[in-house]
Amino acid sequence: MATTPGDPMHDKPPLENDPSDTPTRELRIAPVMTGGTSLAVWMGGATAELYRVTRALCEAGNRQDGLGVYRELLKFTRTKASVDVITGTSAGGLNGVLLAAATTL
Repeated sequence: MATTPGDPMHDKPPLENDPSDTPTRELRIAPVMTGGTSLAVWMGGATAELYRVTRALCEAGNRQDGLGVYRELLKFTRTKASVDVITGTSAGGLNGVLLAAATTL
């Protein structure tokens, strides 16, 4: 499916090694991280996985980088993942700050 100038998908770059002309989907994530120490520890793991899924297509990886599953899934579905908004309170807010800092650096 070809795109034409003026089409919102026209200016989007295709995924790596994607020979087709199919538009790319976006997976836009907006996590809300609540407070509480024990819950914040669990959310720290969820935050780490959100970071990994958003970096999967950005980094040229190898088989040992741990991003292979996300990379293959995103390529297969022609999807690009991004975290748009991060909110949180207390310890969940700390997780949100760390995720925001990691994605901008």
